[in-house]
Amino acid sequence: MKNNILFVFLIIISGCNTNVETPKTKGYPKYTFPQKIYNKTEITCPFSFEYPNYSIIEKLNKCNFNLVFPEFNAKIYFTYIELENNLQTHINQTKDYIKTHQIKLENVLEKEYEEADKTGVLFLLKGSIATSRHFFLTDKKKHFVRGALYFEEEVNDSIKPIESFLTYDIIKIIESLNFN
Repeated sequence: MKNNILFVFLIIISGCNTNVETPKTKGYPKYTFPQKIYNKTEITCPFSFEYPNYSIIEKLNKCNFNLVFPEFNAKIYFTYIELENNLQTHINQTKDYIKTHQIKLENVLEKEYEEADKTGVLFLLKGSIATSRHFFLTDKKKHFVRGALYFEEEVNDSIKPIESFLTYDIIKIIESLNFN
C-alpha cells in the first residue's frame, strides 16, 4: 500500500514539471499614437488640404507628392491631373488599378463624398494587399486628385491598428481638400 501511494505521488510530482505551452491569444501590438493636430498645406498647386503634423510632404514633381508617415513606415502617394474633358477616363483608371488587386482582394467598400464644389470616393480595400486605401477627388471640371496609402513593409495583421489610425487622416484630407 505504501508503495502504491509513493508511486502515485511520484507521478503527480513528475507531471507538474512538464513544460506545456498554452496558445497565445490573437492580438495586436500596442501602439502609442500621436495626437491628431492638422496643418494647412503650403504647396503651389491648385488645391490645398489639411494634413497631420506627424507627416512630411515629400515633393516629387509639379503637384505630385508623397505624404510620408516616418513613424509608421507608410506613405500616401498623391497624383494631380489637370482635366481635359477626360474625367471618366481617370475615374476608370482608378477603379481599374483597384481591380489589379483582385487575387488577394476580399472586399471593397466605397464611401462617396459629394459637396457643391467637389466630389470623390474613398475606397476601403480588405485583404492582404499593400495599398488598402485609395481615393480620388475632383471638381468635375478642371482638377482631379488621386491618392493611395502604401506601407513600406509586409502587410500583416500587426499594421491593422496603424491602417485604421491613418484612415481617419485620409478622411480629414478628403474633407478639408479645396480646389483653388
